[in-house]
Order: sequence, then structure tokens, then C-alpha cells
Amino acid sequence: MIRFSFEGKMKGKLLNRDDGRPYGFLACGVSFRRLCKSISQCPGVALMSKRLFFWSGEDVHATFTFNGHEFKIDPDSWDDALWVIPKQDDATHPEIQNLFSFVEKQLGTPVSTSR
Repeated sequence: MIRFSFEGKMKGKLLNRDDGRPYGFLACGVSFRRLCKSISQCPGVALMSKRLFFWSGEDVHATFTFNGHEFKIDPDSWDDALWVIPKQDDATHPEIQNLFSFVEKQLGTPVSTSR
């Protein structure tokens, strides 16, 4: 379980597969709406769709295309965090580093990557 302390900024963590290839990132301390807005402003992002009405935090989700690859935003069921990961579970897209850097510059502070 990953815990973060917040000071009004997003805390993020780039996620890598066992072989070191990046596949997504974890965002904490930022609202779903704010994260979606930031991602939608990144060059190369298109077709963002998000669920606007929901009963609980677990119902929140969005999908988008970045440089031709499909991604999704899902809530973490244990922590107050949002996962930005490929729509296909086994996919790896190195471009996610560019999206992570863009969002991090807009919303947060740097955090080291995981392995």
C-alpha cells in the first residue's frame, strides 16, 4: 500500500513493469476532475470520456487516447489515489513518461519512479 502526505499538490509515481518498462502512473492528492482536465490539455491526448455521475469513489473512471494508445483512469480501492494505466492490462507504452511529466509539471512535485 502506498501512502502520501499532501500539501495541496499532486504526488505521483511512475509505474514500471518487472523488466523496467513504464506502463502507467499513480496520482494522489488530486481530484478526479482536476487530473482529467490536466490530462486533456496534454498534446497528443484525444477522445477523453469520463463518467460524470457516480454514487461512490469506486464508480469514477475515464478513458482517453494518448498518441494512439488507449488508457484509463481508475480509482484505487484502498487509497485515495487514481491509476492512469493502459486499457489493456498487459500493454506497455513508453510514451506514458511524457504524459506523467506533463501532468507532474502542472499539478505536482517530482517523486521517484518505482521498479
